[in-house]
Amino acid sequence: METMNIPRKVTVKLRYYPKDYVQEFMAEAVSFLLRNAPVEQLIKGVRKIMLEAVKKPLLMRKSGVSALFYYAMRGTSSRLIRCCLGCEVFPYGSVPLKIYLLDGDIDLTVLCSSNVEEALASDVHAVLKGERQNENAEFEVKNVQFNIIVEVKPVKCLVKDIVIDISFNQLGGLSTLCFLKQVDRLIGKDHLFKRSIILIKSRCYYESRILGAYHGLISTYALEILVLYIFHLFHSSLDGPLAVGYRFLDYFSKFDWDNYCISLNGSVCKSSLPDIVAELPENG
Repeated sequence: METMNIPRKVTVKLRYYPKDYVQEFMAEAVSFLLRNAPVEQLIKGVRKIMLEAVKKPLLMRKSGVSALFYYAMRGTSSRLIRCCLGCEVFPYGSVPLKIYLLDGDIDLTVLCSSNVEEALASDVHAVLKGERQNENAEFEVKNVQFNIIVEVKPVKCLVKDIVIDISFNQLGGLSTLCFLKQVDRLIGKDHLFKRSIILIKSRCYYESRILGAYHGLISTYALEILVLYIFHLFHSSLDGPLAVGYRFLDYFSKFDWDNYCISLNGSVCKSSLPDIVAELPENG
């Protein structure tokens, strides 16, 4: 058990250090050991790391463990694309922001020149299909899909039954990630913004069944803006996720959705918005 046990014990204080940048650095470093450990030692190492959070269920420990497992899983798809195609791959969305649900996916974006984007998407698809047939692959890759019809051409696959969405040049997604991280730091209170999003997101997804842009429901980003608006209105009285959740339900249950909507700039009258006409695609 030398491969994982000694590094796990040596790094424990740094992996749960109460600074995000330290946790991120250690998670990425230790994830390399996880990905390269023999299977038997990998299973034992994962169990012991999970026990660290179970025995002391502090927020810093939960955050550190989730970051470590995220980098371990992210490394597979990112490394494949980087090594085979020579492109940089970056995470965005709920996972690097640490507000993901158990049923969520991992969003990655490949940065490349816009004039090779479509060809690169085909190359990524081919690389993942090749890995799917590789008997010696680090992780099992399956259900590789490539949607050539939509404007943003994502490549999807499953790695250890986790959905991986690979898009291209999603600078808006990366900017949103940076923006929301800055909001969380500004609000403070032990990551109250993030914790509130997780609570409200869980209720909307598992109980109300209203979350999921893929199914024509509310998107995660829209939900984050709604939560941010609650902080804008009631920040001085919000001391925990339950307080935020109560304000969220109370305020938006009485909101005049027929005539107004919510944006980053606050409440906006619908009549002031330009008329938008949806058109079917040529092949639709």
